[in-house]
Amino acid sequence: MPQAVARGLRAQMVQYDLDEARAFQYLARVSQNTNRKVRDVAVEVVADVNARNRLTE
Repeated sequence: MPQAVARGLRAQMVQYDLDEARAFQYLARVSQNTNRKVRDVAVEVVADVNARNRLTE
């Protein structure tokens, strides 16, 4: 699994208390609905989580 996708999965798993399969289903669904690669969705998810964390520091 590419590193970007793995990071996106971990971010979803922690943020929403999901298992790996559910987190991947989420990334895949968003990917299909927005016609983007799973990798690109994962990168965006990680960026969003990082931005939220910076706001709370």
